[in-house]
Amino acid sequence: MLSVSVPSLRKTPGLVGFRLRCFLTTPLYIQKQKCNYQEVLKKLLDEEILGDMECGYGNRSKKIGRVYMFFKKKIIVTEEMKQTLQSFDEISWASCCGIPYKKESYYPYIQETSQASVEKILKHTMNYSDTVCLVNLFKEGICRADAFMMQTAGWRFYQDTFLPCVKASWIAYEKRVKKGQGLDLNLVEKNFLNYYGFDNAIGLHLSRLLQYLLVEQYFRGSFPQFPLFFSQIIDIYKAGHIVIGWKGKFNTHEVDINSDNVKPILSTDGRLIIW
Repeated sequence: MLSVSVPSLRKTPGLVGFRLRCFLTTPLYIQKQKCNYQEVLKKLLDEEILGDMECGYGNRSKKIGRVYMFFKKKIIVTEEMKQTLQSFDEISWASCCGIPYKKESYYPYIQETSQASVEKILKHTMNYSDTVCLVNLFKEGICRADAFMMQTAGWRFYQDTFLPCVKASWIAYEKRVKKGQGLDLNLVEKNFLNYYGFDNAIGLHLSRLLQYLLVEQYFRGSFPQFPLFFSQIIDIYKAGHIVIGWKGKFNTHEVDINSDNVKPILSTDGRLIIW
């Protein structure tokens, strides 16, 4: 059984460290160690070495992002993805919070009406009382996409095409913001928290929402069974509301290609909590 000492990898400096982390996740190394790549990936994800590569932001992502120099696939942002990026500039973010939401949604939903309750729910960073916090809800959607791609297309495609698409989606958003051509979603969140007087440690994770919405758009044409999640909830945001959590339970928020989390989150699995 493979034993990966992640703290020792973190201490390995510079480019050598990045090459070593890449090497430890290659099929050849895994084969020699007589284990499968799920074990290696889970270990690295648990220690958050690969975590920021997925979400595309945070201090570690600036360092770990250089690992993408080893990927071969060049991702071209599609016209649909460009239109989605532009559409985010036109959303009237959180403008209807507190107003009844009466539109149809793929997922059934509960709408909170109390501002105090909303802040309390958003403060949670761990699941509680049959409720999945927002960060874990988004993580669940992301992990299902990861698991599906590894099971359906294989590890090499996941490494050479899927992960570069995740990175390219983030870069496409980031470039527009830096050039002053797109809305800064971090600023949107900051203004939201200030307006309602919420704890400034709360995160709405809007940039992650956009990033993986673009990823879903990129792959759903080639993979009709790709597990959509962010595409199923974006209309709530477009209507001026926000998602703040999930009423229900999931078995895990980790990548496991041998479990049911290669399937999309279904409308029968629980209910969104919105505001």
